[in-house]
Amino acid sequence: MDTSSWTPQHKDDCVAYSCHKSAEIHKEFIREEMAEFIEKGFWVVLPYSIAKDLPDSAYSPLGTKEERDRQARLVVDHSLFLINELTKAHPYLSTEGTVCVRG
Repeated sequence: MDTSSWTPQHKDDCVAYSCHKSAEIHKEFIREEMAEFIEKGFWVVLPYSIAKDLPDSAYSPLGTKEERDRQARLVVDHSLFLINELTKAHPYLSTEGTVCVRG
C-alpha cells in the first residue's frame, strides 16, 4: 500500500473526521472488544501524536454494525472512506482518540 501522497494535513483531516456515529452508540462494546484484541496481541494502541509519524500510515473511522439477534459487530475496514483501493491494512481511530494498529 502506497500512502506516500498522504500529507500530514490529509492524515489530520481523516482523524478529525472521528468515528462513525455507530461507534458512539456502542462505545462500551467497542471498549470491551478492543481490550480483548489488545490483550490477544491483535492490535497495539498508540496516541495519534505518535502514530501520525508512522511511515505509510492511513486512517479510517471506526464503527459498528447492528446484527439481528446478535451483538453488534466491530467494523474497522471502510474501503470507501478517503482511501478506496489503498485500504488494505492500516491503523484506525478509536473512540478514545487513539489509533489502533493491527499487528
